[in-house]
Amino acid sequence: MEQTSGSRKSGSNSKTQQSRPEQKKTSAGKRRRRRSRPPIFLILLSILLALALLFMVYRCMGLSNTIDEMKAAAAAAAAKTTQSSTLSPSRLEIGGFGYENNHRVYRDENTESTLGIDISAHQGAIDFDSLLTYEDLDYVILRCGYRGYGDGSVCEDEYFSSNIQALSETGLYLGIYFFSQAVTVEEAQEEAELTLSLIDGYQIDLPVYFDWEPVSDEGSRTADIDARTVTDCAKRFCETIEAAGYRAGVYFSPAVASGWFLPEELDSYDFWLAQYADFPTWPYSCGMWQYTYEGSVPGIDTIVDLNIRFTAKKENEA
Repeated sequence: MEQTSGSRKSGSNSKTQQSRPEQKKTSAGKRRRRRSRPPIFLILLSILLALALLFMVYRCMGLSNTIDEMKAAAAAAAAKTTQSSTLSPSRLEIGGFGYENNHRVYRDENTESTLGIDISAHQGAIDFDSLLTYEDLDYVILRCGYRGYGDGSVCEDEYFSSNIQALSETGLYLGIYFFSQAVTVEEAQEEAELTLSLIDGYQIDLPVYFDWEPVSDEGSRTADIDARTVTDCAKRFCETIEAAGYRAGVYFSPAVASGWFLPEELDSYDFWLAQYADFPTWPYSCGMWQYTYEGSVPGIDTIVDLNIRFTAKKENEA
């Protein structure tokens, strides 16, 4: 009985000893299979890292292209301004610009500004009595005439005669401009001669300006003109004006100056800069800055250009 019992016990132990290793092998195999399959979040992380790497490479390529474009633009700008390197550099300081009484002013150790407007028939009839209530106003630049960009006809500004007569009695300083679309020096000469005939007998305190602007409208006779021609026209106009005893000037924006003028050849004349910004960024000297075309003054129902003119400080001022 005992042997049988022992035999059964022995047999039972033998079976148990054989099954446990097999169970261990099975469990180990399952663990190896689990380890051979990375968790899903690791797969997703790997994909995200790969995408991030690709994005960084793309951005670097794009940044490289942007830098190249910026360098090219800077080189182009430098090429344009090289010819103007003989121009007198601007001595205006950004910190000198400010606002007083709702208009721009400029002051530094040696320079101050005065306020003015420029007007033409576009402003219509003006109430000069009301205009004089604007105490900060120091001068007015009048358009005396213009040349049509289509047929090229030369005309007197419709309001010039009444404007100059009224202004001559106000005590405001007076300047003049002619809107040119000349395509030859002979036409510029004609414009200057008309200007001289219109201002004859009046006291002109400020320069007489040549205002040539590009017009790209269909039928524009100046659409394909080059900088050489425009500069020659400006020189002829200014030479004619100064030969008659007046001070001459040239009006332009920075873009027009670099694209349609050779400004280094006009450095002896007064520059009137048009740039609608917080301060002029043109790097060269200018006598007057037109800083907005949306100004408002008493006596004028429409918007109007506002300008500040830079002058040396009076010695008796602190």
